[in-house]
Order: sequence, then C-alpha cells, then structure tokens
Amino acid sequence: MQQLDIKNIEVHAYHGCLPEEAKIGSLFAVDVSFEGITKFNPPVNGSLGKAVFTVEE
Repeated sequence: MQQLDIKNIEVHAYHGCLPEEAKIGSLFAVDVSFEGITKFNPPVNGSLGKAVFTVEE
C-alpha cells in the first residue's frame, strides 16, 4: 500500500462567516493524504503539472 501526500495547497476563496469575507476573500491552505494502491500515469510531454495519479480501493 502506498501513500500520496499533497501538502499546502493554497487557494483564495470568497466565503466565510462574515459579510466582509465574501467581498475580500481569504487564503485557505489544505493538506490532502490518500492511502491505497496508487498508479502514476506520466504525461506524454513530460510536464508533471498534467500528470495523473489514481488511487484504487
């Protein structure tokens, strides 16, 4: 079994508890972890930005 960790994904979003947050937005950071049988399908052109990782249950 393998583990795939993606850390510190930063996104700017316009939601929250206060009305001001819908206007100016906030920066959110997320860590994601997948555990299972992984397959890595590298892209044809060699750019890791378009690589595909799949996790099987």
